[in-house]
Amino acid sequence: MIYGNIKWLGKSYEYPEKIFEMLKYLKNIDISEIPLGIHEIEGKQVYIEVIEVGKLTWEERKAETHQKYIDIQFSANGKEQYGFAPESHQNNLVENLLAERDILFFNSVAYEKYIDSNPGDFFVFFPNDVHRSIYKYGDEPKLRKAIIKVAVELL
Repeated sequence: MIYGNIKWLGKSYEYPEKIFEMLKYLKNIDISEIPLGIHEIEGKQVYIEVIEVGKLTWEERKAETHQKYIDIQFSANGKEQYGFAPESHQNNLVENLLAERDILFFNSVAYEKYIDSNPGDFFVFFPNDVHRSIYKYGDEPKLRKAIIKVAVELL
């Protein structure tokens, strides 16, 4: 996992090249102007998904991991709380959608830690990073965020 803030985006040697390229992309767009849904950046290998998330509890929000894609999660204006842990193979798998959507869902996660995000924070989750986020701050019923998917094979 990589954690940082877009306004303090460092030099390219600090990140894998494709990840750095996509962080610069996020720094230069306004996600409030991008329609909800999936938009290709480099075909199926790199794409952005703009979503709105409502307020949920940790119990309602399943943790997830992927195999084919790296997640770059970003909210320009809102705050979220993230749970994250290495894949320890001690997690309670509840749904396997790898074939359909490249995602495994877990109910409980061993060694999960939590971090509060601030506007502009980004998280890069690699295939062995179990992660979940909840929107629990602010008065808005939903938070708009962007998730860039980068094919693992590009690194």
